[in-house]
Amino acid sequence: KHSKIFLLDEPLSNIDVQLREKARDEIQALHEKNQQTIIYVTHDQLEAMALGDRIAIINDGIIQMIDTPDNIYNHPTNLFVAQFIGTPRINTLDVSYDQGKLFFNDEVVLSNSKRLAEMNLTSKRLCLGIRPEHVIVKKEKTNLLDMSAQIEMIVDYGRYQQLTLSLKNNQVIKAITNNNNFSSGESVYFSFMEGKILLFDYETKANLEN
Repeated sequence: KHSKIFLLDEPLSNIDVQLREKARDEIQALHEKNQQTIIYVTHDQLEAMALGDRIAIINDGIIQMIDTPDNIYNHPTNLFVAQFIGTPRINTLDVSYDQGKLFFNDEVVLSNSKRLAEMNLTSKRLCLGIRPEHVIVKKEKTNLLDMSAQIEMIVDYGRYQQLTLSLKNNQVIKAITNNNNFSSGESVYFSFMEGKILLFDYETKANLEN
């Protein structure tokens, strides 16, 4: 068909994974060839990220964010968007801010940061978001900001491993690593990639850097 616009409502939801991937590639190829506008509805976040030039994320009938896949993933407008996109789901931790430092479980997560200084934070209580691939796990403490944890579970996907880390106060976070030398039950240390930390207002859940 040669319509200027197509409305597709979950067209691939009832087919198996391999065929869905092939059909997705076909839709992408047709779009690149014909340059027709496609409005594509899906609950599959991977499908949305793979096909969308711009993505609109809706919650309870209200558009939360419209942007490119890169900005949706790396600069979400609020915590809902951050949690909706990404597998495994983004880790969220309650942190406190005091005198230029971020604290989690009474340990310093971030200090002397230019980002923190530029944000002019006034609230003492914040929500920190960090994606699993931005959690650094190591066997030994090599930095003052490294925190201790225990590996509760390992899921091996071949090209990477997903670690479930048990922290203090029965809290759990997930980490993605290419290092396959870890063992379940092992005590390790972890830290966060500073530039990948997301901070949200504790009450409104808005991204404090948007």
